[in-house]
Amino acid sequence: MKLGLLLCAFNCEDYLEKCLEPWIKFKEVVISVTSCPFKHFDAADNSKTIEILEKYKNEGKIKKYFTSDVPLEEYEARNLSFY
Repeated sequence: MKLGLLLCAFNCEDYLEKCLEPWIKFKEVVISVTSCPFKHFDAADNSKTIEILEKYKNEGKIKKYFTSDVPLEEYEARNLSFY
């Protein structure tokens, strides 16, 4: 049985690796991440979070991530990281 984890992570480089660490240990978990600003929140630099996600994707630790600089509603953003 495979499980899926959908994570929303924006401007959170201080916590991202620690958050993903226990999930990555389980090979049966498919991890997808959305990393974009949500509407009605202040703008912030997301570049370090994207660097971590790109590294994890290249290492096969996460399946897919979606990123955008365009603010989206949370329900819109989370659906864009499905594959």
